[in-house]
This record gives sequence, structure tokens and C-alpha cells, in this order.
Amino acid sequence: MPNNHNEKLVSLNLERIRFWLGSGAQMSRPVAMLLGQAGLLPVHPTTYIRARRARNKEEAISRMAVEEAAAKDSEESNEG
Repeated sequence: MPNNHNEKLVSLNLERIRFWLGSGAQMSRPVAMLLGQAGLLPVHPTTYIRARRARNKEEAISRMAVEEAAAKDSEESNEG
């Protein structure tokens, strides 16, 4: 659940994670991504891909908002 700042927090027992990894436990992709973000493992490549896609989507939404505002302003100035 998100906290007051809309952040999702998690607590990891790194000692036990290291134990199980040392014992030969296999990780799923989501777990590898989580442990990479936590700094226990190298960051999983999928994490970079998702971040880039999210950033591109955010930039596209921002560009569309700017273009819509500019179009609205030009319509208002043409009417007046």
C-alpha cells in the first residue's frame, strides 16, 4: 500500500535473501528486478526499459498538453 507520499515501501531481510541465493535458490524476473532496485544485485535490464518507456510516455503527454494549449490560444486570438 502506498504511504502518505504515494510511495510504495518494502522491507527486505537481506541476510536471508543472501542465504537463499547462496543455497541455490532461483529468482523470478520480478524478484531480480526488485533486488536490483534494492541494490543487492545489478539493476535488471528490464528496469531500464520500463523507465525509458514511462519517461517517453510522460514526455508525449506533456507535448500533447502544450500543443493543445497553443492551439486553444491561437483559436482564441483568431476569434478576438
